[in-house]
Amino acid sequence: LVDERLMHDALALALALVFYVLGSFAWGVLGWVAGILLLLWLWGSESEFKQMEELLALGRMGDQERLYALAADSFQVPEGDNFFRRLQARFLLRDAQVVFASIFWLVLLGYWAAFFYLVNRAYRIHYQIEDEGLSSAVDAVLFYPVARLLVLGMALASDFQRVMQTVQGKLLTLDSQRLLELAVAGALSHCDAKGGDEFSQQVDRLDTLHAILLRTLALWLVVAAVWVMLLY
Repeated sequence: LVDERLMHDALALALALVFYVLGSFAWGVLGWVAGILLLLWLWGSESEFKQMEELLALGRMGDQERLYALAADSFQVPEGDNFFRRLQARFLLRDAQVVFASIFWLVLLGYWAAFFYLVNRAYRIHYQIEDEGLSSAVDAVLFYPVARLLVLGMALASDFQRVMQTVQGKLLTLDSQRLLELAVAGALSHCDAKGGDEFSQQVDRLDTLHAILLRTLALWLVVAAVWVMLLY
């Protein structure tokens, strides 16, 4: 296990050296390109937004058997009690901790910061580190501002007043995951008034969350583009 960790550390240092060399030429453009490609690889070859669209298509057709199979395969959420609640939490947290967090640190401090954030998360996942220790503390600190800005983005992309009322007095809490769940509950509260059977209602909630996150992502990318233009 120690030898494996040393090998991963050596690989990370080698990649850092390569990025440093690439960043020294052509005004750093090569370094940026290499960093973006690495981030895309770390995000995963299959976008969870695309996977969610496939899952929602099955839900609209009422194909419950294939929906449960796809959720277990793509999102690691098996069929059982509170299935849709677990799937919703998995989808939200994955996108928040990977997509939105890496965009935040990439824009704010450059790909070095995004690379460090993703490598630290990959280290925790690979070695199954629990919510204790230095790695977990670093992850919590780096995710803290991301979660608050994501709440603001979701509020702007849905019902601002209702979302902000739901998280009122809780923005400074250390539990970022709980804060995001509260924000989503506020954003999806209007879905509870819709009719239909239980399965259709839950699919509608997932569809609404998917649309809100896509709008929030578009908003973040616009702000990121403006930020980069102002800096350069």
